[in-house]
Amino acid sequence: MTTARTTVFRDDSVRIGIRWINNGLEFLWLLTLVVVPLAFVDRESFLSELELAYVDVPKTVLLRTLVGLIAVLWVIEWALRRQVQIGLPINRTLHDWRPEAWLINITGWIRGDPTRWVTVVVVLYLATTLLSTVLSESFSVSMWGLVPGQDTYPAYTIACYVVLFGVVTTHVKRKSQVKRIFWAIALMGVAISGYSWAQFYGHDVFNLREIPGSIASGSTLGNPILAGSVLLMTITISLAAATIALGRPMRSGRFWGLLGFWTLILTLQITALIHSSSRGPWVGSVAGLVVLLGLAATFTGWRSLVRMAVAFGLAAGLSTALVIMPPPIPTGEPTKAPAGNPEGAGYYEIPPPAGGTPLAESVRGRAGSIATNVLSAGRGVGG
Repeated sequence: MTTARTTVFRDDSVRIGIRWINNGLEFLWLLTLVVVPLAFVDRESFLSELELAYVDVPKTVLLRTLVGLIAVLWVIEWALRRQVQIGLPINRTLHDWRPEAWLINITGWIRGDPTRWVTVVVVLYLATTLLSTVLSESFSVSMWGLVPGQDTYPAYTIACYVVLFGVVTTHVKRKSQVKRIFWAIALMGVAISGYSWAQFYGHDVFNLREIPGSIASGSTLGNPILAGSVLLMTITISLAAATIALGRPMRSGRFWGLLGFWTLILTLQITALIHSSSRGPWVGSVAGLVVLLGLAATFTGWRSLVRMAVAFGLAAGLSTALVIMPPPIPTGEPTKAPAGNPEGAGYYEIPPPAGGTPLAESVRGRAGSIATNVLSAGRGVGG
């Protein structure tokens, strides 16, 4: 009797521990989604040949740290369960290792849920990355990167991405978890686009532009193309989250309130994408939205498609109006462009726009004179 009670108590404790670990895992992956794209330090903190070290290194370090914590919790959870994970493409008895049996097991596992093809592709990608690393002529570079902690795509970082993917795919079981992921991505998109707007009006308070004085906004990514690529994903996910949130009767007042809320979120991100001046992300965003609308029409019905089209149409129209007629927001301090002075002095200042003219037009009009002055200043370098 005592043994049975002890066993039940131990099982309950294990269940409580696993529940807390699952909550911790979800908190960590949501935190990773939000803070990694936003991480940066002062641009003078790194002496590196990499131009964007002040934004790339903090992101890489933070990603590896958070994924390391996730991996530790995942291992502890596995130890508590003391059983093979359900859903692995192998027999749970592990007694039959014949190739034909493996093929049958994998085929049956994929047929059970076609979305598992994504897992198969990720596993193959990881396998090819590890194989190329092992066979590389420079193992250390392939494994850790040319400059460890700085390069963004060595095998170590790819393994971090795969671990994050594995934890999310094995632990997201409820619609509420999917909604929280969408909300986290939308929140990250709002933060990035908000700082992009600040840069557009000359309020780059953290001096994060890759080229000081440039027109395109790179937000917390530094580079406009990278910022546009991130916004490409956040806009698509935000539109999907908006469609889910608007799944209520149109006659209710809450529907129209949510419609206005998500329209503002999408407008902020769309205009930030335009401010990035990156044609590749523009084309990618159009393609992603076409695919999303097609999937909505195929799997969710015409009502969801109409809600999605209305939200995107309002956001696109408002974004167009803001780009054509920018609001008269006060501009920040004059943007400075280095004149190539090795002593660090001699900056050419770009005055703020006069009469409420957007900062982009002021910069565009003075780019020629600035380039001429910079080139003539550089002619005397070296003799």
